[in-house]
Amino acid sequence: NNVKFFEFQGIDDDNNIVYQDFKLEGDTTEPEITPNHEDMFVCDYTSGGLTLSFTASKTNGLGIDTESYKITRIVSTANGNIEEVLADQSNTFTYTQKQLEEIVQTDSQPKFRFYAADLLGNKATAQRTVVLTALPALDKISSDAMNGTYKAGDVITLEASFTGPVKVTGTPRLSLKYSSDDSNPKYAVYSAGSGTDTLKFTYKVPSGASSAKLFCADNPVILNGGKIETTDINGGDAHLETLKEGNRLQDLKEIALDGVAPKINSVYISCEDSAEGDFNAGKEIKAVIYADKNILVSGSPVLKLVASSKTFDCSFQGINGKQIIFTHKITASDSNGIVSYNLSNCFTASDLEFITDTNGNNLVLNTEDVLSESKIKIDTVSPAVPSMSFTPGTLTDNGTYNKSQTLKLSALE
Repeated sequence: NNVKFFEFQGIDDDNNIVYQDFKLEGDTTEPEITPNHEDMFVCDYTSGGLTLSFTASKTNGLGIDTESYKITRIVSTANGNIEEVLADQSNTFTYTQKQLEEIVQTDSQPKFRFYAADLLGNKATAQRTVVLTALPALDKISSDAMNGTYKAGDVITLEASFTGPVKVTGTPRLSLKYSSDDSNPKYAVYSAGSGTDTLKFTYKVPSGASSAKLFCADNPVILNGGKIETTDINGGDAHLETLKEGNRLQDLKEIALDGVAPKINSVYISCEDSAEGDFNAGKEIKAVIYADKNILVSGSPVLKLVASSKTFDCSFQGINGKQIIFTHKITASDSNGIVSYNLSNCFTASDLEFITDTNGNNLVLNTEDVLSESKIKIDTVSPAVPSMSFTPGTLTDNGTYNKSQTLKLSALE
């Protein structure tokens, strides 16, 4: 019966007696115990200790007897289960990593009980099972790509190695930097490796990228809304803590990026070693392209120059560092006029495929459509045959004279 009856009797100095009845309801409800870990909590025994604790409370506000606190571990023996007291009159107990490593040898899922009572003696217990496991941890970031410089469009595969197999959900990323103090992170995207101890990420070198050495961030793995966890049946997230020095991409590889395309700085046009003048058929025009980077040429590109609004071709002769050298021998069929060039269309798209910098980035043309003139002029027009006339009345054709006479020549250039 949860109802208790009480009678109070009062007597004054004249022996007058008064009675008062009280009815109190009893409290037999248990306290509510809340441990600090959910049931089947996964604990990585290789990365530190384990703290067990709990709180106890009553919804009606009745106090808790803290001396009733107790934490035990249920240990299986040949004679049945026994309870090993871990904490008496305390609601907290901590295992060291070494203790956990000893426990896991015989019990990978130890069970724990938590005890508390209220001030009326109502007792409660709660039980939790902790899963002890060695969760995989990020060990290093490296790459299967060879050391060297990579151009725009190249795809670099990066590898994140873990201490054990992991499975991937979603599309995590790797945070990369172009230098140690680069504050603008770039990202490699997860591509393969779920179920193994090595995850692969790919990074496509963008146009304009420039890095003397590719770095990964100190905390390189970004989950990006996904998960990286152990493949163990008990589950648990992989550790993604800061990489130690020596295990980072910049410690293990020498990968540089050059995604900057070479451009034309200027053009120098000459003929027969002269920078200006009029030149006729048989003379050789020389055009030198000056780029902003050292150049390689893999084929036979053709440079297009202009005279009197008509283009003519110059043949590739060679390179010298940043210089690309072309020549053209003037013929009678060439258009006459000042030799000009337009850096927005002096090469066709197919010819540009032949011209790269030393890392393989193709030459790009200027975007401004401007025709620029040199000081070289093609002139293959022969002058008219000259004619000769005589002063009327003084000279005749085929005549012989013994003193100075005046002749008039015309049609001479």
